[in-house]
Amino acid sequence: MRKIAGILLLWFVCASCSFFKPEANAEAIARVNEQYLYPSDLKGLVPKGATLKDSVSIVRDFINRWAAQKSILTP
Repeated sequence: MRKIAGILLLWFVCASCSFFKPEANAEAIARVNEQYLYPSDLKGLVPKGATLKDSVSIVRDFINRWAAQKSILTP
């Protein structure tokens, strides 16, 4: 009986650990630890009339800067 109780207790402890973790949003385009960058954060970033090459460069640089800042500021 103690063995079953111990197994159940261990199972509840393991299950509760993953219970408190936030779920990753499928829409997130970047993540640093528990901080996410969403497409809505990029709205208005690329000016109208920008070429595809310029747009990709602007967005890529923004994502890289965002990730670098979050990794520096996150303990």
